[in-house]
Amino acid sequence: MKRVMVLFGIPGCDVAQAVVYAACAGAWSGETDVLLVCNGAAAAAVERTSRLFEQYERLRARMAELPGERLGFTASLQLRTWPDKLPQSTLNSWAAQGDDALLRRALFSEKEAAQNLDGDLSGCDGAARALFAALMKDDAPLADLPEDARIVLAGSLADGWGAAGMDAFARRLAPRQVASVLLMPYAGQDSHAHQRAEAALNGFSHGETVYVLGSSESDCASASPEAANLVAWLAACCGDSYFRAETPATGLMTYRVASGKLGWESFPGAYRVCFGSLMKAAAAFRLTFEPVIRRGLVSPKWLRDKMIGWYAGYFRQAQKLEEPQRQAVLADLDDVMALLGGYTAWMGEMLRNMPPLLRSTSAMEQARQAAEDNYRQYIETAGQLEMMLREAESNGLMQEKTVHRHDMEDNEAEKMQKVFQQIEARKQALAEAQLPLNQRIGGAAQLLMMKEIQRELKARSEELHTQAAEAARRIDEAALIATSEEQYRIETARTKLQRMERYVAQVDACMLIARLEREKAKKAGVRRNPPEVAMDDTMPENNLFDPAALEKLAALPAQEDKNAKRLWAEAEDAWGGLLLPVKGSESTLSELAGRMKTKEEYPSPVAALLRDVMLTVAKEVR
Repeated sequence: MKRVMVLFGIPGCDVAQAVVYAACAGAWSGETDVLLVCNGAAAAAVERTSRLFEQYERLRARMAELPGERLGFTASLQLRTWPDKLPQSTLNSWAAQGDDALLRRALFSEKEAAQNLDGDLSGCDGAARALFAALMKDDAPLADLPEDARIVLAGSLADGWGAAGMDAFARRLAPRQVASVLLMPYAGQDSHAHQRAEAALNGFSHGETVYVLGSSESDCASASPEAANLVAWLAACCGDSYFRAETPATGLMTYRVASGKLGWESFPGAYRVCFGSLMKAAAAFRLTFEPVIRRGLVSPKWLRDKMIGWYAGYFRQAQKLEEPQRQAVLADLDDVMALLGGYTAWMGEMLRNMPPLLRSTSAMEQARQAAEDNYRQYIETAGQLEMMLREAESNGLMQEKTVHRHDMEDNEAEKMQKVFQQIEARKQALAEAQLPLNQRIGGAAQLLMMKEIQRELKARSEELHTQAAEAARRIDEAALIATSEEQYRIETARTKLQRMERYVAQVDACMLIARLEREKAKKAGVRRNPPEVAMDDTMPENNLFDPAALEKLAALPAQEDKNAKRLWAEAEDAWGGLLLPVKGSESTLSELAGRMKTKEEYPSPVAALLRDVMLTVAKEVR
């Protein structure tokens, strides 16, 4: 079965990057053709992605020359880009004469008609659709695919280029097996982006398998679209899941990540071993292997009197290499360090850019707790007030929310009115206090909080209804056999049951209020509101990697810098606990290096060392 990914625009390039690192880690299997569909707006991202694919393929080819088992670098990734050029620069230049000009004026605004088609087409969905219609008429990519090919389309619905491109390709490729991975806007993007994405989502019904990322309360989208983000990793995961499935699931699906600390449980089971081993291998090369290899190749005499077992085992022929051979080994080392260093930076950037709902920093936790506590009080107060008003109205004590009854003393009516006013004032105060608390945590966290409280109230209501029904049954049974002297106990029990039923009604009122409040918030589009809690650049707590260890690895200076010795020692000490959660005992970095010995001569000793390091750390990660 042929695997094909069609990725659109800058978000598509981000997904392609995630695919490369998954292939490095061994979490991506099978030969895959990747088609980047981009215009000039994504030129820099396309260049960066192309360079990454070239480095991966060179190293994968080196790995393929090695005998034995491999953990990563097994999947062949072939990249190409499309289109080569656009037919016209603007709609104005495309349709400048006669009937074409009239049709252009009828269908497009002046802004859209003058929009540069080789630039950012956000908000110009009509122009993008017209462009793709022309492109696919003149040049139809993927026309020679076999019938059994599986195809994944991925792009952002907030981007006019991606939305139009996925729609055009899905229509052209039907009825083939096509899965679509639709990326929704990031929290905090302008409301027009959300409106465009929602409109595109409503009209996107092509294909049997559709994954939507970032559309629920547990928003997976990152707060900053410019940086590496979790959505790209999840999109690659969805694509791989679709390719691997014997019979892919059909329908509209969302990838939900539990709130709290992001952990390996949100990914397929093999991800911990694959991505964890790649991270530990990257750290080992950065800290131990790469500096020695580079210095040994550049200055062979430096190692003349040194006894480094692993270097002697893998690079014992280094001093005899001719200059072209030496440069080839250094080129392999450059590719390894570019991929491993890129992966480390990508993972660190993604974690720093974690969505607010997945952060567990003290500031965010305190904001969430404060919002939840206040909201619970608000709902309970509103339910209490609602229950009191119902009872007063049913007993004829209220007229137009004012206590009034001819047989009540004025002071009694005044006291009751004062109680109602006090509770109403408390409710209003809690509602006003809730507004800034919701703004602090952001709209996605607000909706999730409201959903959790609504769920708790529903569970409590069901439990209380069951208890009240059971109590009523037992009282009725007891009344049938009670003597006249025991009837007072029955009456006492019925009085207690009435109190219980009143409390049940109050809980039901709270549940109804909570449901209506949440529906109102959803209609108002609060999910788009970003949190106001300041997000610093420190690595947040997570259940993937130790943030302190990642920070130390990322902060390493060049070895010749003034504080290099201390910082490198700290990073080496943190190597053992880099991957969380740690199961069993793991060797130290020096113990790992001591186990790296071979008497074999390989075309690429750098690739052989990387293969063996990954296989060795994988045994501990498991």
